[in-house]
Amino acid sequence: MKQSCVAILGAYTEFSELYVRHLCSEGHHVALLDLDPKKAQQLKDYAQKNPKHFTNLDVSFHTLDEANIFDSLIAKFAEIKASYNLAGLLNIKEKLVIEGAKAAEVLGLPGTGIKAATVSRNKYLQRALFADSSFAPQSKIFQLSDALQNLPERGVLKPINEHGSVGVVLWRSSEQISSVKEALKDFSPQALFLLEELIEGNEYSLEAWISQSKVVTHHVTRKGTLPAENIEFPVENSHEIFAEDSLEEKTKEQLSVILNRIISQTHVQNAILHLEFKVSASGVKIMEWCVRNPGDRIMDLYYYSQAFNPYALYADICTGKTNFKVQKHQKRTKQIYFSARESLNSLDPTHPLCYWPTHSKYIGFVRGKNGETLSAEEIVVHELGVLLKEEDLTKAPIIRDSFSRHAYVILSYPPKTEPSNDGILIEKSIKGMSLCS
Repeated sequence: MKQSCVAILGAYTEFSELYVRHLCSEGHHVALLDLDPKKAQQLKDYAQKNPKHFTNLDVSFHTLDEANIFDSLIAKFAEIKASYNLAGLLNIKEKLVIEGAKAAEVLGLPGTGIKAATVSRNKYLQRALFADSSFAPQSKIFQLSDALQNLPERGVLKPINEHGSVGVVLWRSSEQISSVKEALKDFSPQALFLLEELIEGNEYSLEAWISQSKVVTHHVTRKGTLPAENIEFPVENSHEIFAEDSLEEKTKEQLSVILNRIISQTHVQNAILHLEFKVSASGVKIMEWCVRNPGDRIMDLYYYSQAFNPYALYADICTGKTNFKVQKHQKRTKQIYFSARESLNSLDPTHPLCYWPTHSKYIGFVRGKNGETLSAEEIVVHELGVLLKEEDLTKAPIIRDSFSRHAYVILSYPPKTEPSNDGILIEKSIKGMSLCS
């Protein structure tokens, strides 16, 4: 009898490890599929540099043809099915959402749903879904060259099919328009952009684990965004679980309406739905949403909050399970991004809680629920990550999007604790972990 196998799309990253560990513990072989063979080698290097992690796991590597992703996926699945029974498919890469949904339907596996995947990859279609409501910002679609000819005094420009804040700019005065044009000079003049009203308000995200079009559990994280000089890029610099406590009942009701409409009208089947929104004076305004593993370290925030294993829950959904056990958060958790100027040039990369993916010798990164306690307030640091090369630590490049942030720390603390400001928490984390000489 053939062994069962689960495929992970976009898997050439150490972030797939907890998915792999759970699936292997369930007796599955795990097929890792992605586009870049160099990243496959990086993942193998990661395993070598972390002997306690991502080793002794039943995995295989399958690199896709980026020029013909869907046909390449089907061909790879045919190879896998020659040796294994294909039992599930989950996706953690934005670029593979649509192809993964199509492949799941062809193969008869629990999938996201093709319409849901398609709408999630197109901000214009997302706006159209709520055009008759107050939840969508005022928005028009233009080719970039046309949009730049008639910019209002304040507003937002965003490409319809990018992610990670790439190409998104905000401005608040006519004096900033020249900087807007400069920031978007590398995009094609024919690229399609949304020109939208600028929404002021606190920013949040909602994560919903969905099985067979029904919500298993959902929670809200509050975001912080980095202000930038001149024009602004909506780059997230913090995420915090327990944000439901700060939301009014009216806001929660509006979120329920939004969530139900997305699921029912785009036919979301099996997915993590990640919805980004602002709460303005006029209510909830949708920024964007996707149907895949959320970015940054949001999944780890849930993991460290000790409510449930978010990786195991998504994997179980994608393999067709229907009975789930989810409990309330035991801790508040927060991720804070910060500048590389914060004494990082003296870090010890071998510290077990240090994650340094571009380091020449060490990568690190140990997901440990216990972490290290920093203070009497029971503030615990779980990870400190460095996202720059060693030689770039003192250069502090300009943070333009979510791919050019410098470093982060993930902390947890008791539900009723109100910790110090972010700067003090960062300082305590670095010193408390004894990373500085």
